[in-house]
Amino acid sequence: MEISRRTESAVARALWLILAALLSISRAEAEAERWSNVERVIAFADVHGAYDDLTELLRTVGVIDAQLHWAAGAAHVVSTGDLMDRGPGSRQVMDLLMRLQTEAQSAGGMLHVVLGNHEAMNLLGDLRYVTPAEFAAYEVEEPADLRDATHPRGYFGKRAAFARDGQYGRWLLGLPVAIVINDTLFMHGGPSTVLAGLSIEEINRRYRAALSDALSRPEAADQNPLLGYRGPNWYRGAALCNEASETDVLKPLLDGLRVRRVVIGHTITRTLRVASRFDGTVVKLDTGMNRPVYKGHPAALLLDHGDVRVVYAEGGQPAAVPPEPLFVASNSLDDAAIASLLTTGNVTVTGPRGAGALDVVVEQEGKRVPAVFAQGSKDAIRKNLAAYRLDRALGLGLVPATAKRDVNGQAGILQARPERWVTQTDVEQKSLQPGGWCALPPQFQLMYVFDALIGNEGRTRDRILYDAAEWMLLLTAHEQAFGTGKALPRHLREAVPQPGPEMRRRLGMLDSAALTRALGDLLNDRERTALLARRDSLLANPKVARSFHSVDVARNDADGDVGR
Repeated sequence: MEISRRTESAVARALWLILAALLSISRAEAEAERWSNVERVIAFADVHGAYDDLTELLRTVGVIDAQLHWAAGAAHVVSTGDLMDRGPGSRQVMDLLMRLQTEAQSAGGMLHVVLGNHEAMNLLGDLRYVTPAEFAAYEVEEPADLRDATHPRGYFGKRAAFARDGQYGRWLLGLPVAIVINDTLFMHGGPSTVLAGLSIEEINRRYRAALSDALSRPEAADQNPLLGYRGPNWYRGAALCNEASETDVLKPLLDGLRVRRVVIGHTITRTLRVASRFDGTVVKLDTGMNRPVYKGHPAALLLDHGDVRVVYAEGGQPAAVPPEPLFVASNSLDDAAIASLLTTGNVTVTGPRGAGALDVVVEQEGKRVPAVFAQGSKDAIRKNLAAYRLDRALGLGLVPATAKRDVNGQAGILQARPERWVTQTDVEQKSLQPGGWCALPPQFQLMYVFDALIGNEGRTRDRILYDAAEWMLLLTAHEQAFGTGKALPRHLREAVPQPGPEMRRRLGMLDSAALTRALGDLLNDRERTALLARRDSLLANPKVARSFHSVDVARNDADGDVGR
């Protein structure tokens, strides 16, 4: 009797899902990819199978009622992808959203689902993040004769459901990878140079064609950049990379699409709260909704008549989206917290680093940061502090936080370090393979520009560091900078650095008054004059740097989490 009821339930569910998928596909195929004059937009990101967390959030913001039916009227609701993997309720999430799409349209609203990388992975058979509970959701529809000991129960039922003509495969293949509503672009990963010059319609047309081709020819998935780590549902540049160079990628794409901002998921914010970058141009919406996995805070973005607010599932009034703090040399402590810690924290020496240098740990009120103490003269201390402050005035984040301190009775500087770091010398001598999500050529170009500006004659391989986890470039030891000569450093004269448009804009804002505000009395008049002359030489260079972001950078799979 139990088997009979389960079978009847499965048949009824299958019929409903087939009908819902057909309705959703016909609607998706007819749906525009650009919407205007929408009064209210609600967006959420990266559910990852957290059905209970999602329904709690949607009830909190009024998208659904207590019976889980559409309650948002004419509003447009957007999912930025990654409905599945890592959580047990992936199938329930899809069922809910497929039903709500139909209910929303009947009420004069819309529910848009943008494809994430995990949707593409499941369609293409990459199931490394599927949990046993997710497979089990398909067990009742799986023919017993297909089961074997090498696959989890429900595996073959899931593969059938995600096939081109399957219940979910048909629906997913009809969804866009990016949409525009009013002045906002919604996508999963972020815009890269792969999308340069394309309209929103062309982005979706090409992506659908690439995904369909990869279903027929699996090798095509590795050949088409739209499906790779620089594609629209994998790229993390807008979420992680240096704004001084990434702006040159982001701004032309947003201008070409005639939008003011982009809302993305894919990369969990460091604070597990919604944050913005690029002066509000990028909104990072992935706050780790799957609480059992990420301990995050399910969040919804509200865009109402140009006002942008965030609401969390735990309740509270809608709040403005704060800018993401600068993170340099640490993924857990922001730059301001590290600077404060270096200035007032307790210093413990952990070992020698070299001539006049010590490895130390700085701690205070439960916060901890590794650092290096470098003994130095007053002039060396002054120049290292000037490099740090100028770096922050330009908004670069290349020089780790630096503070003047006395350690063991010696005057010098404390400078923050990542938990694991290597020098350029280490990379070359040990044949290390830099990875990470942010390409190194744009980071090096910023280094060349910075060194040209400060007249740094002392850049060596040992003074170029990397965070060994993220492979972000860090610059140290600036004792030989800030001379009074107006020529560029010798090693940069033949190949003059070519700042991109955003870096040129930042350099153009520097004047004597700005330098005085940023550096105080760390530079004298002659040093400021020489620095501005070198700045003028950089800006006078008739060549403008082309984007280095088209250069491939190896993905770092060492942490086993590149599928986020």
